[in-house]
Amino acid sequence: MNAGTNDRSSPARGGIPNSKRRLRERIRRLNELRATDAEELAQLKADVEALVGARLQAHAQAEEHRLREAVSAGGR
Repeated sequence: MNAGTNDRSSPARGGIPNSKRRLRERIRRLNELRATDAEELAQLKADVEALVGARLQAHAQAEEHRLREAVSAGGR
């Protein structure tokens, strides 16, 4: 056996070349990373929606407070 054939199994004997095996493993890892990234992105989107909602609520409460003070100051 020469040095060039040590890198792969014999496809003629039903083996899968090491390069193909490594490629499949790399694809599997990339798919896992992609799934993890999708989960993280979904969580970040939910967090943004919650923060925007909280910001809008705080702004509305501050505006309501400002208007009540303006009305009570005008009635004195």
